[in-house]
Amino acid sequence: GKRHVGTLKAGDFAGEIALLSDAPRTATVTLTSPVTALRVTRKGFSELLKTAPSIQQKLLTTLAERVASTAV
Repeated sequence: GKRHVGTLKAGDFAGEIALLSDAPRTATVTLTSPVTALRVTRKGFSELLKTAPSIQQKLLTTLAERVASTAV
């Protein structure tokens, strides 16, 4: 649907679930202001996670927060 889930700020990310699994995208991002975005392939994302533990940690923390916020 067109449910507003959240607002991203500098340094945030979207689309990681589709890069981590074979699942289809789960959301659409709508821009309300100009942004600079980085498009990453699945292979590039995998390599990035292998070489940047700080990014791994941010990803895991964000995924956990998203799961917790939807848990009943």
